[in-house]
Amino acid sequence: MSESSAELNAESNFLPVNLSLLLDELRMAQEDETQYVHRVTGKLQLISEEEIAVLGEIHDDMLPEVEVEIIDDIREILMSEDWIELPSSLPEEPLLDQFAQSIADEALRTRLQTQLKTSYGMSQGIMDFLYEHDLEDAWDKFQRQALETAIATQLKTHKIPFV
Repeated sequence: MSESSAELNAESNFLPVNLSLLLDELRMAQEDETQYVHRVTGKLQLISEEEIAVLGEIHDDMLPEVEVEIIDDIREILMSEDWIELPSSLPEEPLLDQFAQSIADEALRTRLQTQLKTSYGMSQGIMDFLYEHDLEDAWDKFQRQALETAIATQLKTHKIPFV
């Protein structure tokens, strides 16, 4: 489990969950990490795919006690209904379509939509287009807002308070 999660937990090991801190944590997370929140305490925990894979490969009697505790914590998170998995990313293709629709300049919007029809997801051509038209910051902001909305929806669904 990552050290940055431990730092974040020290700051937000209570409710309400700080959505801004959570989003910052997710932006720093590795692609193979998943964020979980405890519905009662608000504690946050990142777990990597590698940590999950180790669960089935290692026998507790082969590990030092400290590592057994970490493995037990991961098992608890994955098996407990009190730990809720949060989205860490959103599918890029529909998000890119929504972003293109949000562009006020009709000519620019149409060019991006045309580019999207000939590409799959975030291709080099799309990245170049965003860069050439100074849309990188707007795209990053759009992605962050969409992820914030998805996480807020997940927290609301599970009645976990957040600010």
